[in-house]
Amino acid sequence: MVTQVLDVSLYLVENHYFCGMRTHTFIYTLSDPITLQVRYVGKTNNPFQRMKAHGNKARFKNTHKCNWIKQLKTKKLKPLFEIVELVPV
Repeated sequence: MVTQVLDVSLYLVENHYFCGMRTHTFIYTLSDPITLQVRYVGKTNNPFQRMKAHGNKARFKNTHKCNWIKQLKTKKLKPLFEIVELVPV
């Protein structure tokens, strides 16, 4: 199932531009890789960049979400990033 979601997500990311203009934005979730519980819901125009940014920002911020990501990193884990909705802009 994860592969199927990833394939669909990649298709959506690659095809959300029309004539150089962004036509959609993405709603995504960050889930715990052990419990599969959704821990965060967000919106982005660039899912790949946003996925990386969550990991990078966690090093410098002291929010509940960032502390959770740092805790996962100590276990050599990452949150599961899943695109759940494609929304027209």
